[in-house]
Amino acid sequence: MKLKRYFRRSLLTFWAISLIVLTGLAVIFIQREKAAEVKRELNELQELALALTAEIRSFPQLDDRVLSELLFTQARLSRIRVTLIDAGGRVVFDSEKEAVSLESHRYRPEIYQALSGQIGSSSRYSDTLKKMMFYVAVPVRRETQITGACRLSRYLDLTAMSYRQFIGYVLSVFGLGLILSWILIYFLLKRLFRPLDEL
Repeated sequence: MKLKRYFRRSLLTFWAISLIVLTGLAVIFIQREKAAEVKRELNELQELALALTAEIRSFPQLDDRVLSELLFTQARLSRIRVTLIDAGGRVVFDSEKEAVSLESHRYRPEIYQALSGQIGSSSRYSDTLKKMMFYVAVPVRRETQITGACRLSRYLDLTAMSYRQFIGYVLSVFGLGLILSWILIYFLLKRLFRPLDEL
């Protein structure tokens, strides 16, 4: 009777250990993938923003109609929101809203960084679109002078699609690994306790 109790206690202990170990590994893999996905998104938006600024510099004015059409087309093709801001923080163009209806963006974190000559990025809730967004802004330069900022943004829902798929994959592997480890532990303990049981 005592032997059965020891067996059950040992089995539950080893099951708990395997659960903790596999859960820890799953969390580590998921966190690493999340960081990698954010970095990939940041790099993609940065590269696209830098490419757009090269186009923007070829136009004499930021509020050029042809430039607005070009940015609107790029926004639709890349499934992003494009916002063009002048050096004073005034929105000159936005692919989702009328520019005149938008307030000054000068002190938005990513815009402030871009107008200071750096590449800015942030993720936050958009009061305009009522969605969580991921933002990247780069300075628009003419020679040595910063004349504005080009900001690209994308819904975090779109950014997280591949991340969610990865989580589903990890959870499937986790569940399968847990079941197999519990079965293996059960039979190993059975084999270890068999001589004692016979005695």
